Amino acid sequence: MLLQGLDRLAICYMLCGSIASSVHGIWRATNDVDIVVQLASERVDEFVAEFARDFYVDKDQIAHALLERRVFNVVHLNGAYKFDLFPLTDDRFQQQQFVRGRADGAKVPVATAEDVILSKLVWYQKPGQLSDQHWHDILGVVPYRASRLIARTCGSGRAAWASKTCSKPPSLNAMAIDRRTVRYPDWKLPR
Repeated sequence: MLLQGLDRLAICYMLCGSIASSVHGIWRATNDVDIVVQLASERVDEFVAEFARDFYVDKDQIAHALLERRVFNVVHLNGAYKFDLFPLTDDRFQQQQFVRGRADGAKVPVATAEDVILSKLVWYQKPGQLSDQHWHDILGVVPYRASRLIARTCGSGRAAWASKTCSKPPSLNAMAIDRRTVRYPDWKLPR
C-alpha cells in the first residue's frame, strides 16, 4: 500500500535495512520497514494527502525531517506497520547506493547485498547504535552471496571456488561469532 502510493506520486524509493538483508540472505522478522525516499520538501502536502487516509502521517515531523535530512516514519492505521523513511541525502555513497539499488530493473528497488553489508557495518559502529542485530544481518547476507561478492572483488577463479564452497551456507549457529572477526569453519580461500 505504501509502495503503491509512492509509485502513484512518482517518488523514487529503495528498500534497505533489515528487509534488504532478508532479501539477500537469511530472513528475519523486523519491527519496521526501512525505505530511502527521494522526497522534495515542496511535495510534503501532496505526500500527506496521499497517505493520510490509511497511515498516521505527521506533516510537521516530515517537513522537519526533510529539512534536517533525518528519518521520519509513517504507521499503517489498520495493521500498525511502521515504515521508517530516510530522505535521500547529498552524500555521495548514499547516492551511489540508491542508483545501484534501482539499477537491475527489479519491480521493487532493493539495496544491493554489498551495500547492505556496508550500511550495516556503518550503523553497527555508530555511537549509541551498537546492535547485535546489525551484525547478525551481515552474517545472514555474507554466506548466501559469497560467490557474487568474491567475484566482484577477487576475480572469477575465487568466485568458482566460492560457488562450490558456499552453495550450502552454514547456519548462523554453526559460525563462531566474535564482534571483531567472523570465522567460517573450513572456508579457506584458494591461492
